[in-house]
Amino acid sequence: MTDPQALADIGPVPDHETLIEIPEDVLKFYVRRYQEEQEEDH
Repeated sequence: MTDPQALADIGPVPDHETLIEIPEDVLKFYVRRYQEEQEEDH
């Protein structure tokens, strides 16, 4: 992550940690997949 505003909003990050940004469409994909798996289990 390199966006100065996002980094300012997040605050200090320890030197041993790294921030990454996950695109919203990727998150939505995994939410749908998880929901489908839950429906199959019931």
